[in-house]
Amino acid sequence: MSRKLLTGLIILGLVISLGIGGIYAYNEMGKNPQGKGLNLTDEQKEEIKGIMEDLRDKVKPVLDEIKTVGDEERAVLDAETLDETGLENLIDKNISYINEILDLRGDAFVEIEKVLTPEQREKYLTSFDFLTGRYMRKKEKNPAEERLINRIKDWLFLAKKLNLTDEQKEILNELIREEKAKFAKFGMKKKIESLIKKLELTDEQKDSFIGIIKTEAENEKETLKELKENAKNEKEIVSKDPLDETALRNSISTVKAKLNEVLSLRKDMYLNIVHLLTPEQRKNLPTSIFFLSPGMIR
Repeated sequence: MSRKLLTGLIILGLVISLGIGGIYAYNEMGKNPQGKGLNLTDEQKEEIKGIMEDLRDKVKPVLDEIKTVGDEERAVLDAETLDETGLENLIDKNISYINEILDLRGDAFVEIEKVLTPEQREKYLTSFDFLTGRYMRKKEKNPAEERLINRIKDWLFLAKKLNLTDEQKEILNELIREEKAKFAKFGMKKKIESLIKKLELTDEQKDSFIGIIKTEAENEKETLKELKENAKNEKEIVSKDPLDETALRNSISTVKAKLNEVLSLRKDMYLNIVHLLTPEQRKNLPTSIFFLSPGMIR
């Protein structure tokens, strides 16, 4: 794979972790502390715990609906003749359910922000992180990832001891970014290759498949920039006391609108991939939620 193509794949899979964000990760919610590094009081912990439990209860029936849609979509994909209209309707259903989850998470995020102090809010997740489920992604680390993490920890420990200048710190940060990028490239390449192998694509199909993914990655780049800028503005909003709830909700609405732009792009990408495959190959294709979820190819 060329460097340019790998960059595109990383953008697609890692740069914008959009959609529902770990949609089946609610089982892990209790294992992911909400207040890490925030020095929450016992009262704050209890309030946030209650908000998260309420969120989990509200989201569960939506997840059940998504599973039902997945089963229906599987039947469409496995059929000899593709029902394109039926498939598109099911994808739209999934997107509507994703939006229900985004709305529920948005409301929960506002409630949590109300519990925190301005100083804590500055350290906490942005609404983008919360809506896309970054607060609850927890997975087993493979040996290579463990080595990378330990290596970075060693560098940061030494940096603290050496009292580096700002220029030296920036050099170190750049080194860390490069190491993470190398790891991401390797992991994404393996996942793409695994899916291509599973689908048993011909050389011609493989080129088209990679082209579809690359195009999608490029289309999402501008949205990423806009989301990053919005996150900066949001940090300014939440740093003030009292919290401007209207401004915060407007920021969340912007995030949701951008997420929907990407969901629309990914819907088109998925349909293009479906049209590329034979009936037999479609039987091995993941349902659309696989591509609408963060990480994209996982």
